[in-house]
Amino acid sequence: MRFDVNYKNSEYTSAFGNSNQTQGHLMKVDRDIIITSMYMYRGSASATVNVAPRIYNSSNQLIGTGPSIPTTPDMGWIKFTFDSPVSIRKDEEYKFLFYFDSSCPIGGLGGHSDVNLMKLSTGDNKTSFTILNGYYTNGGDSNPLTFNRTWMMSFGFDFYYYIDINRSFAFHEGGYKYFNNSWVSIGSTVTESDYITYGMEDISTVPEDAWKQLLGNVEIAHFTDIVNKTELLFNVETEPFTLAEEWEDQTIKIIEYSDDPYKTESAILIETEEFSFHDEFKDTVDVLYYTDDPRQTSAELELTSNYSPLDELNGDFDILTWTDQEDIDELNINLTASPLPQLIIQDEDFQVFGDLQSIVVNKISKQGTIKLLFSFDEGQTWEYFKFNTWRLTDISNMEMVRRHAMDIDSLSQISEKEFSGKGNKIRLTYYIDDNIHWNQHTQVDNIKIVSNAPVDDAKFSDAEFFLLNTLATLQLTIGGNKLMGKLDDPDKGKVQYRVYLNNKPYYPSNGNFTSLSPAPVDIKLNISEKDILFGQNNSLTVEFQDAWGQKDTWSTTFFGTYSGLMFMDEKGQYFSDSFGGLLKHLDFDIVVAGQTTDFQKVIVKNQLGQVVQNLVLEVVKDKLPPGVTIELSYTDPFIAEDYLLFNKLINPNDEMVFYVRIATAITAPPASNGQFEIRAKVDPV
Repeated sequence: MRFDVNYKNSEYTSAFGNSNQTQGHLMKVDRDIIITSMYMYRGSASATVNVAPRIYNSSNQLIGTGPSIPTTPDMGWIKFTFDSPVSIRKDEEYKFLFYFDSSCPIGGLGGHSDVNLMKLSTGDNKTSFTILNGYYTNGGDSNPLTFNRTWMMSFGFDFYYYIDINRSFAFHEGGYKYFNNSWVSIGSTVTESDYITYGMEDISTVPEDAWKQLLGNVEIAHFTDIVNKTELLFNVETEPFTLAEEWEDQTIKIIEYSDDPYKTESAILIETEEFSFHDEFKDTVDVLYYTDDPRQTSAELELTSNYSPLDELNGDFDILTWTDQEDIDELNINLTASPLPQLIIQDEDFQVFGDLQSIVVNKISKQGTIKLLFSFDEGQTWEYFKFNTWRLTDISNMEMVRRHAMDIDSLSQISEKEFSGKGNKIRLTYYIDDNIHWNQHTQVDNIKIVSNAPVDDAKFSDAEFFLLNTLATLQLTIGGNKLMGKLDDPDKGKVQYRVYLNNKPYYPSNGNFTSLSPAPVDIKLNISEKDILFGQNNSLTVEFQDAWGQKDTWSTTFFGTYSGLMFMDEKGQYFSDSFGGLLKHLDFDIVVAGQTTDFQKVIVKNQLGQVVQNLVLEVVKDKLPPGVTIELSYTDPFIAEDYLLFNKLINPNDEMVFYVRIATAITAPPASNGQFEIRAKVDPV
């Protein structure tokens, strides 16, 4: 939302304004604003003098100027329009000045008046200007480097600023939630007012431990009042997972899109667990045959199997025979059949002494299927291990047993770590299914349970125990405004920590330690740029301790700057901030139709805090006026490219140089204040 403001302070008429000097105030503003004009009050003094506006940043760089205006007595408020809008950053010091080319009493509060730290507020949403010092003086039209005691001067501004309302909720288990030291639910429906009042401004500050509390599906619901915002990007970091884990027991369809008009078919290779046609298709299968041979009028399918018509009979059946031999009293029939799939449930537990390391099953026959399920609670529940976790199944459902029970190969991959914490009792159930296409039956030779049980353990008659505690250790790095590392304890106890930013509690925000958690604890904390002091060093302190209260501290400093892939000019000035807010334009001035401009050098810098690769720079073409092309080049001399790919590893703070120019067709229609956008994309390493 844009707010346009016209603001002037009091109309002072007491005289000051020495010849050929640049003077005014050192001030700061409590929000980001963009100034388009400055005002000065001209009283009844008799002299005529030329005046021009000047703005210098904290690095003493001239960032705002405008044409000189001849002023005469009693003009009152005089407006000076800048050559281009001037971006003023929140809480940074700027010099707001006027240059006088001769001596004349210009509006000002006469006499030495101490106005240090005077705060002047506008009538809008209380944009405040804090005057720090003033009455700068040295000869000529240049940046004043000295100052006397402060004088109060008449001044005013035309400026505008944006308040972009961006708020988010986490939608989980049918309710909208926000995080304030803990998750707070506000119900199943929310209004615009709820977003503004309770919504989270920056979800990157929600700690990883908090996200782990939301089990199952989590949706991010976002509200913004930016009418031209068409898309939103969230960067979500998750634990590693596989598509097989996500799509387990689900039917999936794959839809492929191609803009290739000549493509008539596509091949998709899917890798699955081993299975047999019998397992998937059971008793009935249709075979479709296609050929483009016009001479082929019929198809033949040869199926090799030990099939018997008796296989078609379901359930019990009787066999009736007839013979005309009167001397036969009875008839003997030998019937050989494969049993139906069966489940054999062990009725007693194996007692495990020590740590269970593995379970080994040795089969005699290669054919047939044997799978196992486990119970660690005397047969009350049954589990299988898949995708690095134990999962429950229902042994009363044979189809679920067939799908979930573990084969011998999968069983051998379970490590001692996965068995830890499952207790000292284990019960097995066996799923056995003979292959009807083979005459050999499933046979198991033996099952072996391996544990590191103590045999000749030591015995003590008298003993004294001493508790030795080792201090927890912390390994951290900061880059791209993100704190990353690990808090560990050699004793493998519990640890906790808290973070201070610029000597103020940052996480948790109440200054308390986090809850005790088993070591090691991964720390991944985004430092919000709203809390960083830009253009100066910031202090970051992490206090940590173990469950015994032994405390230690880790401290560092980092320079407050933007994070991300940042575009800069040759002087190192940024074109935009981390959130995409415009700081300055890559200005090509007026471009005549049919003309190709000179090229300008642009630098893109890796301020993500991590190594990336495959930097791609592309122009957003759908926003360009007709007949206008933005060309990119790797080199000087300029060789036009449609897009640029830097196919290499890019370390933190590495800079990539490229060049930009505008080419227009003679038929290009006029486009005032035309703008274009260049986007950068990288791949993680």
